[in-house]
Amino acid sequence: MMKSKLFATVMVAGALLASCSKETNFGGESSVPEGIPTYASVTVSVNNPGTRATRAASQTGEKEISKVDILIFDKSGVLETYTKDITPESGTGNYTAKNIKTTTGEKTVYAVANNLVSGIKQGMTLTAFEQLSYEAAKADGVTHKVDVPIAKASNFLMFGKTEATLTEQEPDTPNKVSLTVTRAAAKSQLLFKNVQASDSFQPENVALTFDDASTQLAQLQPTMYVVAPAQSTGTVTPWDDNYTSQAANWIAAREKDFDTNNDSEMITVVEYSHYLSENINATPLMNTTTCMLVRVKATPTTWSDDGGTQQGSTFYALVKFTSDTDKTFETIDSYYGIYKDEETAQTVLDSGALQADPDKAKYGIVAFTDGYCYYRLNLRDMTQATSAARYSVLRNNFYKVTVTEINNLGWNNPGDLVDPEDKTPVETETSLEVTITVADWTDVDMNEPLG
Repeated sequence: MMKSKLFATVMVAGALLASCSKETNFGGESSVPEGIPTYASVTVSVNNPGTRATRAASQTGEKEISKVDILIFDKSGVLETYTKDITPESGTGNYTAKNIKTTTGEKTVYAVANNLVSGIKQGMTLTAFEQLSYEAAKADGVTHKVDVPIAKASNFLMFGKTEATLTEQEPDTPNKVSLTVTRAAAKSQLLFKNVQASDSFQPENVALTFDDASTQLAQLQPTMYVVAPAQSTGTVTPWDDNYTSQAANWIAAREKDFDTNNDSEMITVVEYSHYLSENINATPLMNTTTCMLVRVKATPTTWSDDGGTQQGSTFYALVKFTSDTDKTFETIDSYYGIYKDEETAQTVLDSGALQADPDKAKYGIVAFTDGYCYYRLNLRDMTQATSAARYSVLRNNFYKVTVTEINNLGWNNPGDLVDPEDKTPVETETSLEVTITVADWTDVDMNEPLG
């Protein structure tokens, strides 16, 4: 037996867990020699994003770990110990790798839960490991349905890291290291209940009710790195040029297959959530920023003109654009009125009042098939000081979108809300009035009006 037992000092999430050993150095150079054979037990726990009965509560499938890989890098940043496929201890809820044979000294310890990362090799550098990339999101080339491999039920990819000083120990009293893993994916949900038109709703002098809200995501980064590019101060650091160029691989909007599970006051089922990849850009543009597309069914109860006959739920809006040739969602200036059929809308358009308008060529008629209106909401965290930080989608963040009111009719086609050629900077104003906060998961509350 050794004459003395020394314990590990571990830095976890910025908190120093102190060793009882007098040989542990709490500042300056460590007095522990490097490279002497020793033993360590590493225990992994999952960051639990709250236990409140709200949308922040983690579902079982978001917390489970089927296996854990432990990587121990030495003081020079070389992977010297790689223990794979550790399974949970029965009945404990812990994930502990016991009596790992390693060496003494200053270490960087990583845990990779439910590993989907390839290319890990004994002897690789810490930098090389942290720069490993993996597929995070993809879409079917025909339907554009999104698949997020890093967020599969009971198989979420998670990472955890801590610094430890390992001392010479026997197998029955190993160095004990604890760390927490967090999810590589982000999460979003929409809450839409009893939403009304705002006082400034366009078009004016009409009344509508709104229901049947649903969502999908677009503009996801297809690839992520093991380590997010964030400074220790919390300020977002952009991806390097090679990564940012992959923004061209954004996932387009589908015109069908929106989800239909957003009308509940409390959303607690995993399937109601959308999972997405991290997306960080130095200059957030419309074609690189992750967005939620919201579909809402509008039912007019007061029309701009009572004439005409409505066929089903479809209605027609008379819209003024900023251009007489480019009549798209991006060029909407204002909404003039809503009508039961296209003929009535055309009659109004041909009327003397609009024909006398010098901008008469800028008006157009937009059909809202089945009454569905579409809105784009760029996922964002308005607590951040810069545009780059506000519009960065970060791992383990939960973007909770609560629609508070609706400002206008939006647009009639979701595909027009995302454009791979649109390089204009994102705006802080959107079609939704949304409040966004960052908390556990980490939650990002977004309370926004539509339109």
